[in-house]
Amino acid sequence: NREEERDLDVLAVAYRGKGEYDEAIEPCNKAIQSAPSDKVAYYNLGNDYNDKGDYDRAIEAYNRAIEIDPNYADAYANLGSAYTGKREYDNAIEACNRAIEIAPNYANAYNTLGIAYNGKREYNNAIEAYKKSIQHYPNHAVAYANLGTAYTGKREYDEAIDACNRAISIAPNYTNAYANLGAAYTGKREYD
Repeated sequence: NREEERDLDVLAVAYRGKGEYDEAIEPCNKAIQSAPSDKVAYYNLGNDYNDKGDYDRAIEAYNRAIEIDPNYADAYANLGSAYTGKREYDNAIEACNRAIEIAPNYANAYNTLGIAYNGKREYNNAIEAYKKSIQHYPNHAVAYANLGTAYTGKREYDEAIDACNRAISIAPNYTNAYANLGAAYTGKREYD
């Protein structure tokens, strides 16, 4: 029933919020048993598997959500993330492009697309994707930090430093931005 599904969803969210993905998976599976055509339950299951690094199961869950709703942009974007986790960058690019086709302003899909291109060392494509992510979500600290990584890959260290500093100004506690900033300064051979 609807109330039980909502309770299972709340339970899964609580576990997920604590980073207890194994525990979050059980209520997702119960929700799927009671409502096998619930695309969101499959999507959430995919997120839990993706977050714990079980990319094959994440891909399976996202694909099931997509079978239920072929226009589920979130599922395509996170499918791209799971493929990126497996370093299957061409599959990730395909999934992200489908998400963007469905939802052209989807900042996170562009960010994940950039990560896939960055993984292939196609830095110009990565930079273009990150800039589109930022265009659609100007305070996307993660996209700015990732943009810095792509610029570092191209040895364009001043641009990398600017992008990372922008990420830090948006999210001062985002440690990846500092790590990427350090990589840019190291590439520039500025150690002070």
